[in-house]
Amino acid sequence: VADDIDLDFVARQIRLSGGSIRTAALTAAFAAADAGTAISMAHIVHGLRREYAKLGRIITPGDFGPWYEQASGRFDAVSMGGTVRSNEP
Repeated sequence: VADDIDLDFVARQIRLSGGSIRTAALTAAFAAADAGTAISMAHIVHGLRREYAKLGRIITPGDFGPWYEQASGRFDAVSMGGTVRSNEP
């Protein structure tokens, strides 16, 4: 796990059920494994963004704070090893 993960922020800001959190974490883990890197906040945000999309939830700056641009798909996924396209749900 990378040093940039802010689990306190995620716990305070992200409102998802336990099952959705588990799925987001697994998505983050698979993205990191595919990139050959440690799980980073970029991977966590990617997993959360996919869960929000599946649930039909809107991504807001209030939920994602400093990671809003990345969560809204306006962030280049190169920081994750280039394995996740920014237009993925």
